[in-house]
Amino acid sequence: MEQSIRAHPSRPCCGNGWDLPGTLGNAVADLRLVTKLATTCDVPLLEANAALSFVEAACNEAGADAPIGKLAGLFEKASGVAFKA
Repeated sequence: MEQSIRAHPSRPCCGNGWDLPGTLGNAVADLRLVTKLATTCDVPLLEANAALSFVEAACNEAGADAPIGKLAGLFEKASGVAFKA
């Protein structure tokens, strides 16, 4: 059974994802820099590595120019939950 979650009024949804600035390609580039810096400094950043994997998957599916809000679609697909405005 699919559940639905409504967006907070201050964070409206726009059709295929959250209306947020930036692209998935930029997010992947930023997260790669963070994980590279952490590796250089011998600091384990498990959350950043997990986030990088997740954002890379979304980027591969939707394309590098897709808005960052497309991440919501990947969460929906993985969890069976639909985000609605």
